[in-house]
Amino acid sequence: MKTQNSWIAMLTFCFFVIGLIVASQAVTRSEYLTSLETQSQENLVILWRGLNEKSVSLRAELFNLRQEQELLESQVFEDLTTMESIQNELRNIRKFNGDTDVQGEGLQVTIDASTPIIHLELLDLVNELWNSGAEAISINDIRFTSRTYIGQGVFSTDYFITVNSTPISYPIVVKAIGNSQNLQNGLTITGGVVDILNSYGVFPIVTTRETVMIPRSSDADFYRAFRN
Repeated sequence: MKTQNSWIAMLTFCFFVIGLIVASQAVTRSEYLTSLETQSQENLVILWRGLNEKSVSLRAELFNLRQEQELLESQVFEDLTTMESIQNELRNIRKFNGDTDVQGEGLQVTIDASTPIIHLELLDLVNELWNSGAEAISINDIRFTSRTYIGQGVFSTDYFITVNSTPISYPIVVKAIGNSQNLQNGLTITGGVVDILNSYGVFPIVTTRETVMIPRSSDADFYRAFRN
């Protein structure tokens, strides 16, 4: 009987404690809801406005950063394009000045001793090649540059053509690098250089080639040292 009363007392105490806990949670939840309702009328509006303003500010900052990124990418692309253009221009200048050996697609014009020409006709041939898009030209493997000049001379009764004061012998071989079809069309067009030479009984042999080798100018080092 004593044991039974003891269990009853213990259970009563446990139920009492559980009741206190439940009541405490109910009060806490009620206070939280009351606080939330209060904030929704005052503080929550301010909090929402602050968060909204922060969101707008962050979006504007993100937009500005994206614009700056696009601007930087555009500037980098323009700089790279400009640098590539400058490098291409420098390569073309070096080609024209004869600073380096070059090779590429082009053509070869051969004039043999049976149908000799004069220096002005050779100059017309070279000029027509330049006008047709030649990137580099040589005459009997002498690189033609802005410093090259074609002349003439007479020894006894023999007429000869000179390139940079050096007599050249037949066959005269003119090589040019560039679009071979354009170069050929420029020379062989009706009324062009080859057509005029044919009317004088001169028949140059024009041959397109996949690969043409043209050496650097022999005075490239001297010219560079003089310029510096």
